[in-house]
Amino acid sequence: MSANENPQIPSLMEEASQLAREGEWETAAATWDLVVTSAQAAHLEEAALSAAIKAADALRRAERPLDAIRALRRVIDMTDNPRILAAQDVQLVGVLLAAGQLEGAEQLAEARAEDLPSGTLRAVAIDTLLGVFLATGNAEGFEAWLDHLEDTPSDHTAIATRFRRGQQLRIQGSLNEAAVSLAYTIESLSDAAGAQGARAAALFARAEIALLQGNYGSALEQYEQAKTDWVAVGRKGAVYRAEAGRLHALLLQATTGVLPTTLDDAITFAWGRGLALLEAELRVTRAECKKAIGIDTIDEDFERACALADESGAKWLAGRCRYRWFRANGAGGTAILRHAIDLLAGDVPWRALVELELAKVLTGSAPDEARSLAEQALDRFTDMSMTGPQAEAIELLERLVV
Repeated sequence: MSANENPQIPSLMEEASQLAREGEWETAAATWDLVVTSAQAAHLEEAALSAAIKAADALRRAERPLDAIRALRRVIDMTDNPRILAAQDVQLVGVLLAAGQLEGAEQLAEARAEDLPSGTLRAVAIDTLLGVFLATGNAEGFEAWLDHLEDTPSDHTAIATRFRRGQQLRIQGSLNEAAVSLAYTIESLSDAAGAQGARAAALFARAEIALLQGNYGSALEQYEQAKTDWVAVGRKGAVYRAEAGRLHALLLQATTGVLPTTLDDAITFAWGRGLALLEAELRVTRAECKKAIGIDTIDEDFERACALADESGAKWLAGRCRYRWFRANGAGGTAILRHAIDLLAGDVPWRALVELELAKVLTGSAPDEARSLAEQALDRFTDMSMTGPQAEAIELLERLVV
């Protein structure tokens, strides 16, 4: 029996396809599931497999990683086709990353990056692995596999390498060079069809550099542009992430207090979908917004953010959460700052910020250590054109000399 001989199956397939065209991904996934059930009942294994692949893809696009993980594993159980299995594994890495299941994501991504033949799928696998390394704080792995990406010929390679190189330079503290690399990426994607999501990611990365260098106006503009692109491609979680970045920039600009109400729905969205790393970022920014308008009940958000980052194995995020918590209300004292320094090994700009903060705290009790930390941080801030922290370090060293 063919799918066309069962009138229910073609009707469901057309309905699911129409829902997908309209961006109704959750409903499309549910409809593709009905196709799977109907096709399996009719012993139409190819139709069932095709529908299962589309259901998993719809759940991934709907930003429901936990459901997508189950759907992708169902596909993997339904076939022994090497090409399909490899493609599903690469998608599985992406949703494991979104769910904060970083250990599994790293193991699978590295295995696929190693065994796939040269070509687009291998380039995508390596690119996804680099995203995992960025989350786990594996600077050495990032550097090694970035070279592999550059050596993998494909249509995906050139832009992906430029983007990831910009991220690597940011991690290493070469902020001006990173900004140039990311600006080139953004320009390269400006007229490319279907590239809004990739351009938004580059804009977001560029905004993070502007934030570190104190160029808050530029950061705000780039976060807004990233939001616009992500709205266009229906990436709601990414839109919320860019909004959190925008609010953080406003707080650092210190022009006004920011009501965090826009983040309440965002946190509910992230929590309800199991988007662990996004939830952590959103909670930290909400806590800072509350503190800025005089609301002191912020520890719960910070505690939850740190726990999510720790449980996921997202070291750099965990370090940033602790630093921002201390900055908000002094929580944890020197212990939390020292822990943050350890977690941020390999992330030069953020580690330097924590070292300066620790130097400030140690000024009275351990002036020699404070001086050493401040001098080290000053050298890094000067190299990175981080003028605000640079001025703070100079002022602190002047006081220590006196």
